[in-house]
Amino acid sequence: MFSLLFFRKEKESSEDKSEPFTRQMSHGDPAKPFLQALTESKLEDETAVKFLAAVERFCKQKRFVPPMEFPADHPVEKVGRMLTACLLKHQELGKFLVRQLSQSMAKMPSTLR
Repeated sequence: MFSLLFFRKEKESSEDKSEPFTRQMSHGDPAKPFLQALTESKLEDETAVKFLAAVERFCKQKRFVPPMEFPADHPVEKVGRMLTACLLKHQELGKFLVRQLSQSMAKMPSTLR
């Protein structure tokens, strides 16, 4: 009898512990689609393309241009985009970037998009 009560109590406590985690996961991350699009080789997401263009423009202004340029589907470029997405996610900058990019796209005339 004691083991049955102990098992029930242990089961209830493990359910209680997992409940906040499932609630947290259900909210979702609004930056997740942007970060996933950044890691893909096709780059069909407008915000990811806009972000990469801004990074490239900044690098050219600051003369951070590497001696070799690779096509977008090259493994070196893929790894660079994956590392960028990883840094943005772990520094929690994804939401900020999505908000900034959407504001800048809203200000841009529709003919230029």
